[in-house]
Amino acid sequence: MAVADPPPPPAATPPPPPAGPSWLLINDFAVTPADPGEAARLYGSRKAPCVLCFARVGGSGGGSAGRGVDAAAAPALQPTPPPALLRPGPLLTPAQFAALCAAPPIHAPAVPARPAPPFTPLALEEAPRPGDLFGLDAEFVALAPPAFAPTAAGTLVETRPARLGLARVSVVRGPPRRKGKGGGEERGGGTGGGTSGSGSGASPSPPALLPPSAPPSAPPSAPLPPYTPAIDDYVRPAEPVHDYLTRWSGLRAGDLDASPSNPRHLTSLKATFTKLAHLAASGAVFVGHGLAQDFRMIGLAVPPSQVIDTVDLFRAPGPRARKLSLRFLSAALLGASIQGGEHDSVEDAVAALALFSKWRELKREGTLERTIKELYVRGAATGWDPVAVGGGGGGAAAAALELAEGLRL
Repeated sequence: MAVADPPPPPAATPPPPPAGPSWLLINDFAVTPADPGEAARLYGSRKAPCVLCFARVGGSGGGSAGRGVDAAAAPALQPTPPPALLRPGPLLTPAQFAALCAAPPIHAPAVPARPAPPFTPLALEEAPRPGDLFGLDAEFVALAPPAFAPTAAGTLVETRPARLGLARVSVVRGPPRRKGKGGGEERGGGTGGGTSGSGSGASPSPPALLPPSAPPSAPPSAPLPPYTPAIDDYVRPAEPVHDYLTRWSGLRAGDLDASPSNPRHLTSLKATFTKLAHLAASGAVFVGHGLAQDFRMIGLAVPPSQVIDTVDLFRAPGPRARKLSLRFLSAALLGASIQGGEHDSVEDAVAALALFSKWRELKREGTLERTIKELYVRGAATGWDPVAVGGGGGGAAAAALELAEGLRL
């Protein structure tokens, strides 16, 4: 007996669109509907409004096609966003940014006898422009310890790394703008910042590695170029600090306390992040050492074209090549002794700017590749000791450097 197939079920009618804008409350992984009145209520200063603009640029993948929408009607349903949304500009006006940089610390805004901060805030006429160079370094503290679990062999393995929080950010002005050939302004040209250039009519100088004949009793002590700090924010933590990581951060208990006697320029994470995000959105170029990790920890996305990392500038080709430390590079190329005790983020940012200026000088003279090879030969011969490679490591270090001279690549 033949049985006819049952008729197909009627197509589900899509729900009608909401009469007004629909709101969602997003709390980590929990997403729940929200009332429009609740979304617009700011509760004084406890809620800060934030607007996110999303724009779909070209392509058919993930668009209206494939979701049951007529392709002919798709252009009408998905209008092309205006170009202004595709190229976001600065977050603040120049006046707003200058006011944010000059704002007093949050823990002592009205103390009349408070000394001036150890940095010069960016003024209105110093509004960042595309291509402006800024040295950057950040320090972090541990907010929670790492977690460990025992293995069958009786050893402990780390199951969760320590949770770090941003504690200090230092931004240093790069070389000043100078007039270009067409009358316009250029930024960071030549060897600005105090490093020696080739000079007018002078012959190219050899690589600037300190010679092995340097006096063993005189460690490298050349001053770094006088770049001026523009931002030196100590970020007030939102929760207790587990470990200040003083050996690596240079921070101590009390540096982040909201006490009127604290001489540090204490700010909020929101204010510091806004400053950095505005610099990035304005097209500023950040120069630093290991910036990829810093930006990842800060949570700031910066285009690669706006990042100059001295780790990569002086690294030999090859995925397994050793990454040279900032202290080693400063001693070998600048003759400067940094990080002798605890780290200072201003000093590290200045050193990164000076190294970038040196890199441009060596590249212009055609001695960059040879200098990088010498760095690795001398480093291997001295055990990557910044004092030894800088000329202050005694007779044994001098002998090792003489050996490196004979093995020069």
